[in-house]
Amino acid sequence: MLFRVSLDEAGVDDTLIYAYGWSAWGQGCFGERLGHCTQRVSTVAAWCAGQVVAPLTFESYYDSALIEAWCEQQLCPALRPGQVVILDNASFHRYARLSELLAQVGSWLLPLPAYSPDLNRIEPLGHTLKSRLAHSIPHYATCSEAVDDAFL
Repeated sequence: MLFRVSLDEAGVDDTLIYAYGWSAWGQGCFGERLGHCTQRVSTVAAWCAGQVVAPLTFESYYDSALIEAWCEQQLCPALRPGQVVILDNASFHRYARLSELLAQVGSWLLPLPAYSPDLNRIEPLGHTLKSRLAHSIPHYATCSEAVDDAFL
């Protein structure tokens, strides 16, 4: 439905691996993997009518100020009056401020209860994105380039 907009955040780092491999019969399949991440890329995006809306990638972690700035500068201009924004209950979401921002464009906020990813339609996109990245991260110079390309 066009009036529902699902919102979610996801973070990936360069330790994300493809969990399958090939080797000769009876031989072990070994690969190298770092024990720590060297690059961390976070994403935030909305999902409406089968399309990604206002995607943002950045090399940092989430906080309230970042989510509110993204909502004000990227999400709100993409919304139409009457749309409802469905949001998980992450600890850094300040619902009062986000509700104010959405009300300015005629939209409203629907916070989800705890532990309810099945109610947020954008959750499968995060799985698809991470599956693509597990295959492609080794082929890019930076983790950020791989994440940007996975959104295309």
